[in-house]
Amino acid sequence: MTANPQQPPPRPDHHEGSDDDQQAEALGIDPESYRYWKRACAALPPMTPEDIAAVGAVLRRIDARLAKQRGQRPPRR
Repeated sequence: MTANPQQPPPRPDHHEGSDDDQQAEALGIDPESYRYWKRACAALPPMTPEDIAAVGAVLRRIDARLAKQRGQRPPRR
């Protein structure tokens, strides 16, 4: 079997066929980091509605700040 010249060679730390690795690489994330944070986040308790609302408020502030820096109108809420 010959190698496909359009595909990069497999990395030594890449586990061929791993869905997590493929998903991470598709997102441009290091697969090892992806696996680490997936395990770390899975160990956390579920977020409450209040937690989700607080994260949403922070993300809206970040979006508004970035839009202002780019000279764009802030996103609608």
